[in-house]
Amino acid sequence: MESVRKLRLFAVSLAGTLAVAACGGDSGPSSSTTISQAQATVIGAEAASQIGGLAGGLTSFTSGSVSGGFFAPARPGGLVFARLRKLAPAGVRLRLALLASPDSACVPTISGDTLDTDGDGIPNGASYTFTAGNCSYGDSTGSVVITGGISLVDTDSPTTLFGYDFTLNNFSVTATDSNSQNNSINFVVDGTQLITVTSATAVAAENVSFRYAVNGTNYFTFASDWSTTFTPTSGQIDPTNGPLQAGAFTVGGSYDWDGRTGTNADGNWKFTLATTAPLQYDGQCTDPDYPLESGTLQGAINGNQQVGFTVDFQGCGTLPTITAYDTTP
Repeated sequence: MESVRKLRLFAVSLAGTLAVAACGGDSGPSSSTTISQAQATVIGAEAASQIGGLAGGLTSFTSGSVSGGFFAPARPGGLVFARLRKLAPAGVRLRLALLASPDSACVPTISGDTLDTDGDGIPNGASYTFTAGNCSYGDSTGSVVITGGISLVDTDSPTTLFGYDFTLNNFSVTATDSNSQNNSINFVVDGTQLITVTSATAVAAENVSFRYAVNGTNYFTFASDWSTTFTPTSGQIDPTNGPLQAGAFTVGGSYDWDGRTGTNADGNWKFTLATTAPLQYDGQCTDPDYPLESGTLQGAINGNQQVGFTVDFQGCGTLPTITAYDTTP
């Protein structure tokens, strides 16, 4: 089965993560006011992945068409999975791939209005509750247990051509590797994501917290409260006429990071995020994580424009360039 192969890949990946995290230890000094290139590389990569994912989530107005388990694209949780994947740090997305496995035994309790009146793949207003009893699976290499709640509400209106409100309530995924003394990785997500598309702009606003733990010990946490706004180069946005056309994204908000020893970014930072050069989208890229052709994102420590990191996007499907900077006189 496909999930067996993915669980084996997970086992290998988990072993590597545990080796790094074995150093353990408390978080570094709070409210850091400086950042090294090594630290910026880790923190900036996650910020870039999150922003790229938010942008990627706006470039298509459908949720796919393949068969599979609850989280597979054409199933009720397909859109949930797509958005959850974009919220998660890049390093744990392999675990999330298990959620969409065709043979996953995940049947959450569903309440609310599950009808999709406008046929855009989003229920009118449904809630999904996960427990160890209704959403856990595995094989000889390991297991995955999902708990917590999700709600998804269609917010389309005469002026909102495509939109939804996506909320996660203590949504937890615990992955255990049976081949390494039952070592485990757990991540917990809380927060909301609101998508609003009109004929003039497409906006994704996100306010989430994410905690990542190894064997019960926090490894890193981050919190984001930001939004990205897309404006087309020309014409109007029409969700009924396919993906977004070419245009640019701008970003604003905050991003907090708390890393433990072993992450190469141990410490506590608070960043103010902004685009110093608009993030360009060509209307053709379909990469879910890095759909941007160019542009620069800046993370300023505590709002101090003289110290922080920059992310320069390099093209569709290409990892961005991340640079720490300090221009303090």
